[in-house]
Amino acid sequence: MNKNKTQLLLLSSVLAVALLSTVATQQVFAHSLRNESFTAHGMPHKIFVVLGHTDEPTYGLENGVHSGKHNMEIILSDEPTKLRLSGANLKADMYYFKDIKKFNKATSINDATDVKTGITVSSVFGDPGHYLIRELQTPGIYGYHIYGTMSYFGIHDQPIDTTVFCKSTQGDTTKFNSPGWFGSFGCTDDIKEIAFPGKKKSDK
Repeated sequence: MNKNKTQLLLLSSVLAVALLSTVATQQVFAHSLRNESFTAHGMPHKIFVVLGHTDEPTYGLENGVHSGKHNMEIILSDEPTKLRLSGANLKADMYYFKDIKKFNKATSINDATDVKTGITVSSVFGDPGHYLIRELQTPGIYGYHIYGTMSYFGIHDQPIDTTVFCKSTQGDTTKFNSPGWFGSFGCTDDIKEIAFPGKKKSDK
């Protein structure tokens, strides 16, 4: 086997290992997922969008017990190869409902208990395709409207404009979700709910 063929074989092996490693390390925790299909330069492509909170399950701030730090994160990758996609330019509108009762009464996403708009979704240094907004959360229902562009290996900027909410154990929270999302990430609970033994009324 000549030198060029040997180098080509070695390169192919390295790329195969890298691809398998990328697939093996894809997020297996609870997040929402979405495929974005588009055509660029006459060829069909798909981008895989993963959105959720870091350090799931998420619990709200409880002094002396839990920090409540759970970032909203997005992971972008090429669907066929699972290779990460850097260079996105994304913003988010953030929505918070204090409980399922408030959510159920809402007729518009803007009826939320609290709203923040135009927040920059920052890229994570040293981790291509990983983007986040830092958050300090309290118990409740969180939703995100993500918009901007996703860069497809620098040859095409694909627009994105979509909304998704966390999944609550108290009821259905999908009424404001954009079509196309599947899977789910959990809403933020009160950490005292997992205390064992819990405090009895006579202990308070």
